[in-house]
Amino acid sequence: MPREPKSNTRTRLIVTRATKKPAARSQEQAREEFFDSVDEMNLLAQDIRAIEAAKTGAAQEMLAVEARLKQIVNPLMDSAIARAKRLYEHAKKNGKRDGHMKHVAVGSGTVAWALSPPAVKLKNPEEVLQYLIQKKKDFFLHRPPAKISRTAMLLEPEQAKKIPGVSIVQDEKVYVRPGNTMARAESTLTKKGTPGKWKLKWPEDEESEAE
Repeated sequence: MPREPKSNTRTRLIVTRATKKPAARSQEQAREEFFDSVDEMNLLAQDIRAIEAAKTGAAQEMLAVEARLKQIVNPLMDSAIARAKRLYEHAKKNGKRDGHMKHVAVGSGTVAWALSPPAVKLKNPEEVLQYLIQKKKDFFLHRPPAKISRTAMLLEPEQAKKIPGVSIVQDEKVYVRPGNTMARAESTLTKKGTPGKWKLKWPEDEESEAE
């Protein structure tokens, strides 16, 4: 008589263990986890609030420092600008301009007049763009998409000036550089030939302008 196959007790045990559901958490465990999460959230909220308060305090301190620095620096700036104006007035009376640029020695420094590079000024850019598209002035357009080419306008300034809303401007500036100082005072001359608002410029300003 053939033998009956032996039952694999170990296999049944493994399957039973694998399919057995984990014991459900008790209500007390769930309650404790809930309150632990609430406590952690409170601690995190306190940390965030403290960081935000510190950041606000640091920003307020920086504003206070900037205000104090302005109180110190502004009078010095005003004094430097006042001296630049006096140097300019002296150079204007005692020097002559030669062409578009003139350097006048003033002590160990110089005062110079110079024309700025030509620049394109648009009264209403959108209207100018539509005009160029309608009139098929492709030379003054970048494509695609259609954009005004200021470079092309500077290459053909006389033609560009005929376009409604386009003008080619060139300012005259005066520079005062006293001696070997790093700074220079600069102003754009008005139509009457008098300096407008004076500004102090530093070497890093010249580098950014060159770029």
